[in-house]
Amino acid sequence: MADESFNNSADCNLLKNELASAMEKLPRPRNYYHAMSAAAPSTPENVLVFLSRTLQLQGSGGSLASHHRFVLAMNLMTQGDVLIDRRLVTIREGEAILIFPYQFHGYANIRGDELRWLFITFEQEESESLQPLRFRTVKMTPEIFLHAKQLSSLYIKWYNDETTTTDEACFRVGLILQQLLANAHAPKRQTVLTREQSIVEEANRLVQKHLDEPLSLNEIARRMTISPSHLRNVFRAQTGVSLGVFLRRSRMHRSITLMSYPERNLTDIAGMCGYDSLFAFSRAFHSVIGMSPSAYRRLHVQHRQG
Repeated sequence: MADESFNNSADCNLLKNELASAMEKLPRPRNYYHAMSAAAPSTPENVLVFLSRTLQLQGSGGSLASHHRFVLAMNLMTQGDVLIDRRLVTIREGEAILIFPYQFHGYANIRGDELRWLFITFEQEESESLQPLRFRTVKMTPEIFLHAKQLSSLYIKWYNDETTTTDEACFRVGLILQQLLANAHAPKRQTVLTREQSIVEEANRLVQKHLDEPLSLNEIARRMTISPSHLRNVFRAQTGVSLGVFLRRSRMHRSITLMSYPERNLTDIAGMCGYDSLFAFSRAFHSVIGMSPSAYRRLHVQHRQG
């Protein structure tokens, strides 16, 4: 059911529908790292824009490697939850949330079959000014819908001809962020979690806090004082993935974050992510990411630092 406070605004409804129509034309990105860039270094750059109709606990782009980017999730239809680090945040229709680089995030408890979320991912050197948006849902305004609609059109133009100038598109992302910051000072909405949501949030908190330990489903259930079968069933029903898969992805995300520190070797990183050997870590990393940890570090981390 749509949020009544959102639907009471005729302007928002009109612009939301126009944006939804524009979103339908967005192509799936060819590459989640090759995107529109701006000339000015202080503005968002390397911008991607895409529509998602399915969300699982795997991240907006389906790849843990995208976590060095900002992810702006804009909910046009169907309420859902976002797990960000150790917190569970509910995003209602007409709200947006900004996920910061290296924040572990995934999606859970999508409340409906028809989904329409717009994702804008980007890179930006300066992040201090965006801190008021951390862990915060913000209600979208008509101005935000208008900028997002124009951004979608600019992205489609660039997608079809990459020689097209992209400064205006990156500028539009900056305007959206300014509008979100202006609205971020409104009182925070209080959310009461259901029993099932509380189970997912507590399991997530335990996993993120104890990633350096050899956790298992049974051990997590014991610490939560619930049965393993109940934990297994609730977690999968709420998130769409098993707790075991979630635990492996969480460890991989932790390892990717640690790889950005050149002084840490892979053996140390393996131990900090709950693996008793570099061999076990490398095997798990390859099964999730599709390449060895050393290859990933050369390809992504050292490339960004250079």
